[in-house]
Amino acid sequence: MTTTSWILTGLFAAGGAVMLNSGSADDLEAMGDIFQYLLPASAWGSTWIAHDGAGAVQFTLQFGAGTLATYGLKSAFEKRTPSAADFDSFPSAHTQAAFSGASFIHRRYGPRWGVPAYALAAFTGLSRVKADRHYLDDVISGMSIALLSDWIFTSPIEDRVALNPLLVDRGFGVSVGIKGGSQTPGPRESVESDRKRWRYAWEVGQSTVLRNAVSAPGDSGEEIDFRFRERNNPAVTSSLEIEYRMGDRHEISTRLAPFEVREEEQFGVEVDFAGTLFERIEVIDTQYIGYVWRSRWRYRLLESRAFSIKAGAGIDVLGTRAELTVQDDSAGSPGKNARADHLRVTPVLHLSLSVTPCRRSALFVEADSWPTSSERYLDWVAGFRWRLAARWDVAVVHRRLEWTFASSDFNNDFDLEFNGLTVGYS
Repeated sequence: MTTTSWILTGLFAAGGAVMLNSGSADDLEAMGDIFQYLLPASAWGSTWIAHDGAGAVQFTLQFGAGTLATYGLKSAFEKRTPSAADFDSFPSAHTQAAFSGASFIHRRYGPRWGVPAYALAAFTGLSRVKADRHYLDDVISGMSIALLSDWIFTSPIEDRVALNPLLVDRGFGVSVGIKGGSQTPGPRESVESDRKRWRYAWEVGQSTVLRNAVSAPGDSGEEIDFRFRERNNPAVTSSLEIEYRMGDRHEISTRLAPFEVREEEQFGVEVDFAGTLFERIEVIDTQYIGYVWRSRWRYRLLESRAFSIKAGAGIDVLGTRAELTVQDDSAGSPGKNARADHLRVTPVLHLSLSVTPCRRSALFVEADSWPTSSERYLDWVAGFRWRLAARWDVAVVHRRLEWTFASSDFNNDFDLEFNGLTVGYS
């Protein structure tokens, strides 16, 4: 990337962070609506500027496939939005459209404009969360659909066409450089044709909360069951993981797995939560957020054609929030709100075992855990993976996520079961 590209990306990122933090939900939603159309239009317009007919076809196929997948999943799952206004929360169409444009610009023409476009696409997705139109995992799914569609249909062309950002006296613009030769490049040769360096994995499926007991304060608050059975349990959720192979034996990865549910409850008894008393007849808006952000290193202890063993360690950032709200009523009675947050950084040990019954398939089980005498944390997954092509794989997975922690301000005993699919590209 050029210095100009870094400056533009930094300006976009800084401005977006300020707006997300201080802007009103309505203003952010309006800006997200604009970028939903602006980024795909910019992608298609870039093919016209570069006289790239093959690119125009590729973007049409990429955007069309991603849009069909997004709205097909919306119709199939009908997940309720955080505001409870609609049943089209999963996945985020705004995010899919924005990342379709950004990923095409990046993959087809390179990072000079691609990285700033990604910054705008990320802002679009986060604006939907801020405006209570989507949960974070809905945004992850919209982004993943766009990226996977782009990797299917789009091929790079930066060796023939360069779109370069320019800073000028009254703003910024773009210069186009075109080399002679064929418009459609041949397939790229991989440095490691049999072992790709990095892998992107999108995990999507159904999560069922088996246990979710919360009390705040932790030492004196009443225990509340946050298993929302009526409309959000089970719920469609998703996560993403990015892996990078540093050599023959070393791997690093990062994984983001958000989980959030909201419900309208009437407990039927008085509840004391975070120092606020809620009456038994009050209609209460409840919210629970739990997310895991993992950074991990692992080492291939043993690998053969038939099986492999990996071990490693990492850091999991675990964030949780429980919140109860009573809205102002029409008679003028004031509402009330109580919220408890907890952030915990947990070291984890990792172990992975896999068996390869044939060249394209693998049975695997992985676990990340850090048990102590007073607390418990365990994330394990088992599944069957099938390699569809040189770069593509799909897996059927069963995951279990459990944690128990206690502190003076917040106690949480949580157990979640997940069944779904993982789609990987390397």
